[in-house]
Amino acid sequence: MKFQNKRYLKANPVSVDRLMGPVVQDMGIGSFVVLEKIKNNWEIIVGATNAKNTKPSSLRHGKLTIAVSSPVWMTQARFYKSTIIEKINNFDNLNDYAIDEVIFKLDRS
Repeated sequence: MKFQNKRYLKANPVSVDRLMGPVVQDMGIGSFVVLEKIKNNWEIIVGATNAKNTKPSSLRHGKLTIAVSSPVWMTQARFYKSTIIEKINNFDNLNDYAIDEVIFKLDRS
């Protein structure tokens, strides 16, 4: 099918994330969306071994709470806290949402 109007040929496609980002933020659900993206990509962000022993559990006002599997992993995670924050913030799928702080808690489940 050929377009009759050449202006359509110059259109720049825009991702759904870019279009919906401001709407999601205006609705106040941006942190929920970002948390789900972090959860869905956790192994990519922190690596397989870390992902087996940690999991993101909540996100509020730039503070990400991460559940850890044991006291040993709590110590390990705290040691790499700044690296974890950097890896999350460098993940390109978060629509410019920044994690300011990470809090670790022992997973009791």
